[in-house]
Amino acid sequence: MSVPRFSVEGKVTIVTGATAGLGPDFVDQYSRTIPLQRAAQPDDHLGPAIFLALDASAYITGAIVPSDGGPQ
Repeated sequence: MSVPRFSVEGKVTIVTGATAGLGPDFVDQYSRTIPLQRAAQPDDHLGPAIFLALDASAYITGAIVPSDGGPQ
């Protein structure tokens, strides 16, 4: 029996061209609220996304994987 698996990365703000419109101080202010002290870059989410797509995560289902730089 094949059962569909659904796992996702939790929501996070990523520095992209879209965040540039929020003003020059946004990323600096936002970064200070994150334990790693930096905003996420697009490549920061590749590892978790690829892992969830691989057979290596076959027994993981219904998970929300935080990829957020640490709890706030």
